[in-house]
Amino acid sequence: MASSWKSLPGAKAYRVLESGPTILLSTRNRAGRADLMTVGFHMVISHEGVLGAVVSPGDFSQASLAETGECVIGVPGVDLAEKVVDIGNCSGYDVDKFE
Repeated sequence: MASSWKSLPGAKAYRVLESGPTILLSTRNRAGRADLMTVGFHMVISHEGVLGAVVSPGDFSQASLAETGECVIGVPGVDLAEKVVDIGNCSGYDVDKFE
């Protein structure tokens, strides 16, 4: 009988473990500058709508989150997949992602 176990390199294992949708996290700082961030690592923490997401201190959005404590979460459809990748491949420090 053949083994059904497959070995995956660590860099690809997350694809099996992380099955939720990629989300877009939108922020606006007090000066009015908006940003959009692609987030692949997140989880529902409670049924009351508490969500955990990985937002690095180096991300432009993190400063706005720390400043205001507010964000909007969007779940993009597959028709926006290319845009979601593009959003994730640039920094809000350099680009106005809403343009």
